[in-house]
Parts: sequence; structure tokens; C-alpha cells
Amino acid sequence: MDSNEQDSGCVESATPGELKRYAALLDTVNEGVMVHSADGRVVMFNRAAGDILRLSDQQLWQGEHHSLCQRAVREDGTPFEPLDNPVQQSFASGKPLRQVVVGLKTAMESTIWLSVNTMPLFRDGESVPFEVMCTFSDITRSILHK
Repeated sequence: MDSNEQDSGCVESATPGELKRYAALLDTVNEGVMVHSADGRVVMFNRAAGDILRLSDQQLWQGEHHSLCQRAVREDGTPFEPLDNPVQQSFASGKPLRQVVVGLKTAMESTIWLSVNTMPLFRDGESVPFEVMCTFSDITRSILHK
């Protein structure tokens, strides 16, 4: 797990051993995990996120996943508008989303099909999310075999 900051209350109070265990847990799951800040930065991700998106850690930190998201399509092939992607929807609505199918067109013109879940994160007493956690799994094989 890579992280630039530790904003959530449970992380702030976690011991170094607990943080190490949490990082190991995230790096063992096959699903990609990314946490996005309200200003669009990625503040945390696991190894699977880069593997699924075919991006290096450096590319994720630099926001190169945004170029994939700009070419995102729905299952019927229609493009997602920039504010319609699941992360932006959760920031706008404050509500989680489950199993949204998203196709990301790569530079090689292939499409990575994802099942995306989001969960907005709120600070105590605030009604606007400060971050959105996004988990995703690669469902390309399932989509191609339909």
C-alpha cells in the first residue's frame, strides 16, 4: 500500500504494527484500491490498482489514471462524461456506488473492463466527503465472453 498522507481517524490512532498489517492486507487482495481526495489527487493505492490499470506507482502518483478516465465508456460503449464517473458521482452525492461497469480505453486502444465500487469518506460532523475510496476488479474476460 502506498500513501502520501494519513487523514482518517483510525489511521491516526493506529500503531506502526497495525499500519504494517493493514498495508499487507491491502497488498494481498486482488482488487484495486484507490483513495481520491476532493481535489482529484490519489492519496493511497494498493499494488493491485497499478497492476489492473497497467500503471506504475509513479504514474499513479502523477495522476496518469486521469487520462484513462477521460476515455472511460459504459458497457454499451457510450462515453462517461467527466463528472459522471463513479468517483465524481460519490463526491457529488455523498453516496456509495456498487458494481458500476466501466471500460477504460488504454493507449494501445484495448479496453480494460472494471466493476467499480465507491465509498465516500466523511470527517466527523461534515456532510461533504473529503475523500472517496474506490475499489475495482478486472472483469474484462467476463465482458468479452458475453
